[in-house]
Amino acid sequence: MIAGEAQEVEGPGALALPVGLRVGSLVAHQKREPRERARIMTGVKSGPLPPVFFLGGLLLQWGLHLSLPIARVVPEAWAPFGIIPIAVGLGMVVAAALQFKKAETAIKPFDRPSALVTGGVFRVSRNPMYLAMIVIQIGTAFGLGTLLAFFVPPALAWLLSRRFIEREEAVLSKTFGADYDQYKSRVRRWL
Repeated sequence: MIAGEAQEVEGPGALALPVGLRVGSLVAHQKREPRERARIMTGVKSGPLPPVFFLGGLLLQWGLHLSLPIARVVPEAWAPFGIIPIAVGLGMVVAAALQFKKAETAIKPFDRPSALVTGGVFRVSRNPMYLAMIVIQIGTAFGLGTLLAFFVPPALAWLLSRRFIEREEAVLSKTFGADYDQYKSRVRRWL
């Protein structure tokens, strides 16, 4: 279908917009009821969601800090400054979640998206929620101050990329085609 061409969409609360029509910072596509959203990511159909890996990483950082405090790399006097990246990360998560809600699109990585969100924090990163998890873990490592706590954020970034981001990007490319490819050429995966 050509972008801008009208298409009837039925159902309660359905978007009455042409498919592919740009609306602010998102591209409108056929709205799906939540029960109709198919689990579509090849290779991963269930399992822990990203917040589980994030929380596991925080626990790992804490455990490494307590059990193997090899070297203090951040002076204790500076440790409270770890709250700054933690606050920035939390703000990014809230902003991204609100944008998903406003666009009425799936936030879970296994659900098919109904809109391509490209504004707000998505102008800075294609994956602001994943980036926020990493920023929060960097703030936590800074607050803990020990060397091994700093090894967890890059490991989590690799895990999120392999398990979720690569598959999500394939789905977005297939679902939104040229609109997503153009967005991908403008905005980096992380920063």
